[in-house]
Amino acid sequence: MATSSSLATFTTASSYGGSGAPSTKTYPFDKVFGPEADQAMVFDEVAEGMLDEVLSGYNCTIFAYGQTGTGKTYTMQGDLELSALSAPTDSAGIVPRVLHRLFALLEAAANTEFSVKCSYVELYNEELRDLLSVEYGANGSTTSATGGGLKLYEDGKKGTMIQGLEEVGVKNLREALAVVNKGCQKRQVAETKMNTESS
Repeated sequence: MATSSSLATFTTASSYGGSGAPSTKTYPFDKVFGPEADQAMVFDEVAEGMLDEVLSGYNCTIFAYGQTGTGKTYTMQGDLELSALSAPTDSAGIVPRVLHRLFALLEAAANTEFSVKCSYVELYNEELRDLLSVEYGANGSTTSATGGGLKLYEDGKKGTMIQGLEEVGVKNLREALAVVNKGCQKRQVAETKMNTESS
């Protein structure tokens, strides 16, 4: 998204008690959603165009960041179940909607061979964890003496890679959602006063 439709302005005071005036910093936003925004609207504005870029060979990332209880998991994951028509439900997040759209596009392309692989990585306490690996049980418990920490490295052709990351081949939407659900079961979840599903 190239255009800014909203700005946030923050005033910061000096942390060392100096006599200087507070400084004002302005941060542009590409899009701001109000309380009336639903999951379909967020997907349409944020992810649908990126999927076209992925199919054109570009690496794309949607990164959800924010404090506990602000809706990161709901926005990205939401409901993983499918409707009676094998479509995402109204509360499905970005990931199931991207998978639904991806397989719809791939299956509609005549005489096209495709391969889809899924991986599920968690960054928790500054450690990368492969949630599809057999080394991890439910809620991040490890069955390995090494703890399963993964390493990032740069590949000159592919960009940033994760060494030893499990990739699971999937043939259709239901298989892909099953893999996502498997990873969800292994996410690190630490209950806080604000949210019992905090990761």
